Amino acid sequence: MLKDQNPHESGKCFTEDFFRAQWKRQRDFEINRNQTDRLKKEEQAQFFERGEALKSLAESFMASLASSSPTSDPTHALSMLQEIEDLQKKQNEEIQRLGSHFAVDEEAERNPEQEKRLALLWSAKSALYKYAVQIQGEMQPLRDSKSHGERLGTVLKEKIFEALGRRKNTVTRVIKTFCDRRTDYLKNHAPDQLSLPENKAITYNEFTELKLDDPFWNDAYLCLSKDPWAVDPTVRTGIHALLRLDRANEEMIQLRNELRRCLAWGIHYRKQLKLRIDQCVFG
Repeated sequence: MLKDQNPHESGKCFTEDFFRAQWKRQRDFEINRNQTDRLKKEEQAQFFERGEALKSLAESFMASLASSSPTSDPTHALSMLQEIEDLQKKQNEEIQRLGSHFAVDEEAERNPEQEKRLALLWSAKSALYKYAVQIQGEMQPLRDSKSHGERLGTVLKEKIFEALGRRKNTVTRVIKTFCDRRTDYLKNHAPDQLSLPENKAITYNEFTELKLDDPFWNDAYLCLSKDPWAVDPTVRTGIHALLRLDRANEEMIQLRNELRRCLAWGIHYRKQLKLRIDQCVFG
């Protein structure tokens, strides 16, 4: 990767310093996004979620109305439909009044449909991340037992798989919602990214294997940053490779320290053993 041309620095290849600088910019970006901003995003995303729920309700109601008996009185049904439409109208007016925390470009003219799709996508991704945290927490004992070469008790294994099984249908539904919304957003607002490998639909099994630091959780169209770390998947891959290398180096340092401690203990033990033998032999 360090031999590849860096499109963000003319005439240069990627370097470790470049990836480290982008990692710092990414961390600074996350720090600057304060909790208040996130709460406002959550609130606005919930407005759009309610709007989607009203839309689904209206569609279901129209379908049931179309299949109802010709002799039934439609007055009550039409009145309920009008109430739903009025609620949708008030919902849209309230969203316009609140402004947007999902504007892609603050200086450009607002695009309400793009903001809505982005908010719904952000909401689905946030829900997905919460399940990822829960699943990774539940599966950690399994990973620990494999890495340490230890056996995990049957009862504990059963409890882990029961917990995963109870949540599987819900998680699968949330995954589908996210994938559908991501495809819808990319088709309408970033068609050039639709065919990228990281934007393909994922299965439940693939989702359970995702680590919390996987590049999957970092999306340019969700973080609203235009820096290379946000818009270039190659840069994101380089950052994660560098971080994994750093962790590997830290492990090597720890192993060397452990080895020195073991050798020091071994030398000390040998000296003490030799001393005791000499005392026994020579008095």
